[in-house]
Amino acid sequence: MRQCENTWLKDFWNWLTHSRKVMLAFVAVLQSVVFNFIPDFPREVWVTINAFLIVLIVTISIEDAGRNIGNGG
Repeated sequence: MRQCENTWLKDFWNWLTHSRKVMLAFVAVLQSVVFNFIPDFPREVWVTINAFLIVLIVTISIEDAGRNIGNGG
């Protein structure tokens, strides 16, 4: 079997599966879909969870930006 010559695809997949921000966004979308279809599940709860996940994503983004600025990149 021939090896994949598209290293950008491999790099993208590696970034996608190792990015904390992407994983948290995936969890937010997944829990929104699941909780939306559960009858009688309080909307306020899953909206609050989404807000918390958004705060985590923003915090991680600020941390990453600070690290990149500190490293001169």
